[in-house]
Amino acid sequence: MVDYGIINLGMLSATQVNQLGQKDIDLTINCTSPTKVSWNLVDERSSSNANLVVENATFNGISLQSIDQTYGVGKAGEVNMVHILFL
Repeated sequence: MVDYGIINLGMLSATQVNQLGQKDIDLTINCTSPTKVSWNLVDERSSSNANLVVENATFNGISLQSIDQTYGVGKAGEVNMVHILFL
């Protein structure tokens, strides 16, 4: 989970993309012997993917808009609320 704290609605644009910025998360895998591991991410709310450009989405500043690299997280009515990038 990534915590962006409290974001007041008045701080967000009603007409522009609201990018919250990059946050790092830790992933730790502990094995008692050498083991191959993998994981797969599935967008269970793909119908809410807003298909927006995410500026400076990668570590080297590249912007992305690929539906394969972004995820929806829900709707309010018929409005796609949030667009999240996960690389």
